Amino acid sequence: MLAARTSIPREDSHPRSSTRLLEAARESAPESGARTMFHGPRRHRDEASLTETLPAPEREAVALAAGVVVAGRYRLERPIGEGSAGVVWEATHLGLARRVALKIVSQNDLDGHVRLQREARIACKLDHDNVVTVIDVFHDDASDAHVMVMDLLVGESLADRLTRGVLAPSDAARALLPVVSVLRAAHAAGVVHRDVKPEHVFFDRGWDGEDVVKLLDFGIAKTPASSARVRPITMKGAMMGTPHYMAPEQVFGEDDVDHRADLWALGVVLFEALTGTRPFRGATFGQIFKAIALGDVPDLGALCPTAPAELASLVARLLTKNRAERPSLDEVEEVLARLL
Repeated sequence: MLAARTSIPREDSHPRSSTRLLEAARESAPESGARTMFHGPRRHRDEASLTETLPAPEREAVALAAGVVVAGRYRLERPIGEGSAGVVWEATHLGLARRVALKIVSQNDLDGHVRLQREARIACKLDHDNVVTVIDVFHDDASDAHVMVMDLLVGESLADRLTRGVLAPSDAARALLPVVSVLRAAHAAGVVHRDVKPEHVFFDRGWDGEDVVKLLDFGIAKTPASSARVRPITMKGAMMGTPHYMAPEQVFGEDDVDHRADLWALGVVLFEALTGTRPFRGATFGQIFKAIALGDVPDLGALCPTAPAELASLVARLLTKNRAERPSLDEVEEVLARLL
């Protein structure tokens, strides 16, 4: 288990959800919400599509609620959170008496459906110990919803853990080295996560009682453009990510956002884990984006005197606005490994 020490409390009045430029422009104040296993508000389409103008099916879909059996085998027990592509339920496989997690999106949420399929394919492609195992993906006719079945995680997120105090440098390294490993595998496969944040770093309690770190939610991940199996779901110049953790190139909606955006986010998470505060803050999306684009990175050493100079230097380099100057994951791993 990771030891925590008391320090600056986390702010709760700030946006944490994945967002696009259209949503950011319409928001005057940040969102808030409870921390759960999967995070982010449900997505609602703001623009009508051609498919949405077609007549609705005449049959009435079954409403999802505790006790409802999905696909004849998964009994819904309780909602446990929300992800970038839908609501997550704890469920029981009736035939196996096995508890699982079901991420469910409405048939009408076209982007959510595609993101669900994308997330499942990425998880299966990576097949990494620190990524949640996806068991199945299917469409449920009765509820007219798309469903992804995953292993049920038991534990807490890094965001939850930071409410009790910041992490010592060694504990921060222990928590984030598995994330570095996942990102290396993802980047090698041409996948950019685009939403690395404490809510998506989860400490799953293993069979032996020890923590197994999982990097969650590849719902808005960027995949290779050459993939013909996944249709593009973001407009050119669209902004994808969570405001506080977005790299400058994400804030500006640049077309060529690449793996180095994940390096920036990793730097923000490290800074937050060590100090209890984020390097770039604001009361609105606009203020946060302005700070990211124009603000200076606070001195980590001043806020966390126990951080070795090598670690403070690494975080500063990860938060370099010029992405060409950010360190590689190999360099990040080397520094963090020396802290253990």
